[in-house]
Amino acid sequence: MIQTADRAFAVVEQVARAGRPCGLTDIASASGLDKSTASRMLAFLDARGLLERDASSKRYTVGPALMSLAAVVIGGSGLPQVAQPHLDRLRDESGETVSLHLRSGYERVCVAGAASRAVLQRVLTIGEPVPLWSGPTSKMILARLGPADRAEVLAVAEAAGVGVTSLARELDRARRRGFIVAVGDRTPGVGAVSAPVRGPSGMVGALTAAGPAERWTKKRMGAFAPHLVATATRLSAELGGPAGLMTPDVR
Repeated sequence: MIQTADRAFAVVEQVARAGRPCGLTDIASASGLDKSTASRMLAFLDARGLLERDASSKRYTVGPALMSLAAVVIGGSGLPQVAQPHLDRLRDESGETVSLHLRSGYERVCVAGAASRAVLQRVLTIGEPVPLWSGPTSKMILARLGPADRAEVLAVAEAAGVGVTSLARELDRARRRGFIVAVGDRTPGVGAVSAPVRGPSGMVGALTAAGPAERWTKKRMGAFAPHLVATATRLSAELGGPAGLMTPDVR
């Protein structure tokens, strides 16, 4: 029993630390397991949502159950405490819900936020995993990934039926501008503006301000974008990332 638990932990740790989708051969080799044992272990972990296997690439990433648990753990770590003053200030300046999202494999998860005080507001979804090609927050993260990682995610998105030609154009524009503005992209009636956050090893996630589209219009989001980017810059530096991000082009 202890040996089985130890092997399971080794496999989960390998995938989590890889920072990108992993194949069976790589996982077996890194974990010191033969392919047959590793395959059974991966099927067990996939069934319980701790890992997730992409049907197209046959590679494994951190699963939704593990990401939800991670969000709870992160909630008790120092990261939300570092981010919270920034989130609160952005919420007060915009009047809308502001959230911090981190990348995990082909997905991102909300780990902290500040809810709007308005009666009609964008609800925070702490711990919910969302594909990296769905919604402005995901697209901002995807836009700032390195070429190889971005191409791999786009291949998975295409296999899932996403039109990657138009998506790639969106990503190029978001990368050039340093932020992304969208209305009704993932959720009808919701507007969102998002800017990238980076750590010492590169892309970490994104800050997003979202609200009802009739109030949080493209014009208001465009005017707020420089403030969001500036805050993302400061947060990135506090997390050990680069001191500066791309200057937003608000044209």
